[in-house]
Amino acid sequence: MNAVSSDGLIFNRVSGTYLKDKMPERVSRAMVRGEQQVVSSATKNQTIKQTLQVTKARRKGQVCRVYELKITHTKLSSHSCAHLSRLFIEAKWFYNWIISQEDVFDLDTKVKSVLVKVGDTFEDRELTCLGSQMKQGLLTKTQNSIRALAKLKATGQKVGRLKFKRQIASIPLKQYGITYKLFPKQQKIQIQGLRDFIRVRGFDQIPPNVEFANAHLISRHGDYYLHITTYQPKENQLIPPLRVIGLDFGLSHQVTFSNGIALDFQIPLPNRLRRLYQLFSRTEEGSKNHHKAKHRLLKAFQTHTNRKTNLRNQIVGYLNRHYRIVCFQNDPFPAWQRLWGKKMLNLSLGTIKRILNERISSPSEIPRSFASSQWCSECQQQKQKLTLEERTYHCPNCGLSINRDQNAARNILREGLNQLGRESPEVTPVEIESSTQTMLAFFQNLLFVCASSVKEPGSPLL
Repeated sequence: MNAVSSDGLIFNRVSGTYLKDKMPERVSRAMVRGEQQVVSSATKNQTIKQTLQVTKARRKGQVCRVYELKITHTKLSSHSCAHLSRLFIEAKWFYNWIISQEDVFDLDTKVKSVLVKVGDTFEDRELTCLGSQMKQGLLTKTQNSIRALAKLKATGQKVGRLKFKRQIASIPLKQYGITYKLFPKQQKIQIQGLRDFIRVRGFDQIPPNVEFANAHLISRHGDYYLHITTYQPKENQLIPPLRVIGLDFGLSHQVTFSNGIALDFQIPLPNRLRRLYQLFSRTEEGSKNHHKAKHRLLKAFQTHTNRKTNLRNQIVGYLNRHYRIVCFQNDPFPAWQRLWGKKMLNLSLGTIKRILNERISSPSEIPRSFASSQWCSECQQQKQKLTLEERTYHCPNCGLSINRDQNAARNILREGLNQLGRESPEVTPVEIESSTQTMLAFFQNLLFVCASSVKEPGSPLL
């Protein structure tokens, strides 16, 4: 095999000698440049592999957290508004172009224009705002969706194919510092392709010593958000004190704690939704007024969803800060939904149960077959069935008289600790009473929440 030296001589690698003839200068330079590119490409790949290995080793001692920043819409210039709107339109065009190709796994993301179907014809649309890394992120996201469908199909499930979308609500931003930049002191961000700085809210929730990773630009009913993935040391995690508590879900009281505090909350749909529905039904489908009415309707629903999300986060956040072990039961909420549909719609108890499993330090979920409301929480000897109308549990064995939901919460707490192989920590009655009063005061200050005490006179504090 022959190689070319820097001066253009042909070197025979087999014989180890130089050939006499020189190659043409243009050809020799091209071959030298090609070998240099091969060497630089191999070095680059090796560097990337080493960097990934170092990053994986560092991630083992870190915790992943996602923070949401809201773009201040009133501070956006007309140019920035037009650019963000165009960005999501081009993302839709590019995504639909991806899934229209025969081989999704062999595409060039450096395309400058794509074909868009308009009626019965196709038009060539130029991609002026969508950056190269944004295209790569959309392509990777689509490929991962196809792989997920393939795995489901391999297990015997019936799956379809990816469908064309009318709108894209999320654009991946792959690399911090290139696809997007953050300026916490100025409360601003910068997105690839947009020279203007964008003012955002929410930097105060991000700790100072975090490592920024990828992000997602979100469009939600006319508002824009930035979801930032961060990695921070595990030492930053706040370890709650060694306290335990049990809670019981219900409809009479939505959440009842083992210390005797009951929460009643319900966020009904706003009254203006009926009027918005009437306006929406009177518009002609496909018209601009139809689009505007639909936008107002979805925004009203989003406000209702945000209120429920905020309430859930406040309840679970308090438990996560003050209790290390939280015990609860795996109640059949889908069956409750069929029986009490409209009331369950405004509660979202299933979501509270899910985020308890995600955020609490040591959650303990006991099976739904456990009869939490039928056993005496004091002596554990007497079992009796109660109707839904009976709200007080009377034990004929030990004489305990206690609220039905608090009795269930105490039984759930005891069963949850047994499931973890733990015992209840020793706490003085004064400390229990102090923590109970603090919890009651916190929940009484929340919007849409009515917190009260259901403890019967003479009932235990636990």
